[in-house]
Amino acid sequence: SVAERLRMRRRPDSPPPPPPPSMSTSGRSNGSVLTVANDDFMQRLSSKVQRQAREILDLQLDLAEASKYKEVCHDFIVALDPTQPLPVDREALKALRSRQDKRSMQEGDKVNRTSRHTLTTLTRQYESTCNKLKETADRVKELEKVHREDTKYREIAERRIGALQDKLGVLQNKLSKGKRQKDPGQSQVGLESQVEELGKRVDDLSREKKELLGSLENEQKTSEEHRVYIEVLQSALKAKAEDLGLDADQILAGEKAKSDALASKAAVERLEKSAETMKGTIIHLEEKLRLQELRLKHVNSRLAWYEPQEHKSEESQEDGYSVDNIKNRNVQLQQENDALVDYVRETVEPLKQEKKELEDSLDVTANALEESRQNEIEYKQAISALEEKLRLQELQVQERNVEINAAKESRDSALYDKGQLEQELERCNSEKKNLEAKLEEKLEQVQSARDQLAETSKFGAKASELQDLLEDTQKALRCERRELVDVEARRSKLETTIKTIEAENVSLKGVAERARVESQQTTAENQNLAAMNSELEEKNVDYRKQIADLQAKITELDVQLIPLQAQQQKIKQIEKTIGKVWHDQGGGLQDLVEILGKLSSTQLETSVVTFRGGAMARNQPKGASSILATLETILPNLNAILYFAKTQSSRALDREQEFQQQFASIDERFEVEKRLLHDEIHSLRTKFEKLRLEKPTFDPRQESEDFLALKEQYEDLEVKYRSLVHERKNEAAPAKGGYVDE
Repeated sequence: SVAERLRMRRRPDSPPPPPPPSMSTSGRSNGSVLTVANDDFMQRLSSKVQRQAREILDLQLDLAEASKYKEVCHDFIVALDPTQPLPVDREALKALRSRQDKRSMQEGDKVNRTSRHTLTTLTRQYESTCNKLKETADRVKELEKVHREDTKYREIAERRIGALQDKLGVLQNKLSKGKRQKDPGQSQVGLESQVEELGKRVDDLSREKKELLGSLENEQKTSEEHRVYIEVLQSALKAKAEDLGLDADQILAGEKAKSDALASKAAVERLEKSAETMKGTIIHLEEKLRLQELRLKHVNSRLAWYEPQEHKSEESQEDGYSVDNIKNRNVQLQQENDALVDYVRETVEPLKQEKKELEDSLDVTANALEESRQNEIEYKQAISALEEKLRLQELQVQERNVEINAAKESRDSALYDKGQLEQELERCNSEKKNLEAKLEEKLEQVQSARDQLAETSKFGAKASELQDLLEDTQKALRCERRELVDVEARRSKLETTIKTIEAENVSLKGVAERARVESQQTTAENQNLAAMNSELEEKNVDYRKQIADLQAKITELDVQLIPLQAQQQKIKQIEKTIGKVWHDQGGGLQDLVEILGKLSSTQLETSVVTFRGGAMARNQPKGASSILATLETILPNLNAILYFAKTQSSRALDREQEFQQQFASIDERFEVEKRLLHDEIHSLRTKFEKLRLEKPTFDPRQESEDFLALKEQYEDLEVKYRSLVHERKNEAAPAKGGYVDE
């Protein structure tokens, strides 16, 4: 009740309520004391009532919160199971838990059905492959047996041939001795016939020997083909198991787990049947024991009835009954009772022993049944783990397919960009050709100006025109040179862009190839990969040889470039000298005459003598005539030098383009080799991670043979990758110092 709860919630520090005051009328002296006590009691009572009122309010608040929480719980239960009646009791909670467990088991069975089907198909494939391997092994054994028989037969034939050859030698000796005799007679004819027969037999045996050797070689070839076929089947089976995240041992373990589960189920059923039969036997024995106990009780009751009758018979001998007869009857009954008790004991003890044995066997059966159930649970867990692994691998395959599609799209876009850049490069090449044509036109204009200079007779006007023409030509040459430099820069930029796009394309191809290899790993692809690696190594050797040849050619071009650079410097000096002469019109003319005299003094003298317009030359200053003669001698040599320099520079540019293309192809192949090595290293890392994830308690200090082999392979690939990169860097360093057009 509320009063009891309030009494229980009373604070421990509050004093107990005082007893009610006694209303005795002992006198007026006690009146004041009673009033004071009543006042104190009323104060304590009022404070207690206030405290209890506060506690009642607190309880009401707690009750309101509890009711709200109850409503929330009811809403949550209805949301979980709308058919659940309210209020909820413990039996309803147990039923709800059982329904949830059944639902989860049904969902687990639905999820595992597809994985079981996949596992059964894999098991069937494995069994068919094992049968094929067994048949092939039997065939190989038969072929080996035939091979051994052929070998024995061949040895016997060789021994027979050796014996016949020895016999033939003996007969030939005898024949030679018979020929030495004067009268050979009929014995010689017989020996010759025997020798001919033996020769025929030797030929026949040698022919049989050749046939046997040919058949033996054919059998060896067939046995070798069967052995290779067996190895291919084994490798294909291992690759298929690795693709599915399993190996042959795991597949056998799964099949064995299934068979063990079925056997355990059958054993459990047999044990349950035997337990039921044992229970029926125990019930039957208990019934028999109960009947024997009833019989024993009946006999004891009869004995108890006869014992008091004996005393009564002794007291009442006057009634005419014989005491001796009663005693004899009592003894007889006692003997019957003892015999019955012994029979019951002899019958009950074996029954009890049999009951105990049956109970022990039931305990053993129950333990075996529990153990089989535990094994079945473990097998189910192992099968579910395998199915989960298969599901994860399917997800990984889907992710790899998505990566492959993305890589294909990026590769297509890169190819499109590459095509655009190639078009831009062609346009730049066409512009370059146009500029070269313009340069040819300018050179032709220079040639025509030189011809006009030779034909004109007026030195002053012609000199100014020649000066203007030279200045215009120099300006045009500078402009054309700048345009050529710009075009070359754009071309080099486009080539670098194309190289980067090709490198990206190669990397994308490597990614697609890696995804394809990881998603479809078969034995044939592994063999192709090994062949590809060997071909790449051979091509790498060839590329190194080509690089060495190219470097030698580059050195030759550098050697050929030295005289061209010297001629170019000489042309620059001549241009500077001409500009200085025309600018000064003074003392520099004598220097120009001296320089040109060093080049060809005889041509200068003849040109001065044969110059037309002598009278006009006499009227001009002395320096002007020397300038004209100098220009006439310089222009043919200058044109030839410029033309030779242009042809040599164009050839050098063509060779440079060829070398750049070769280097680009070598770089592309190097990137492919680098990507393949990187993919192999990545696959080894993934295998190592998979091994570490499959064995959480893996200790690297206790390394198995497979792990050591994997580790050695990984280290070899790392060393190979680093050496390849180092060699490529060393080869690329001297290649950068190529032809530089000044």
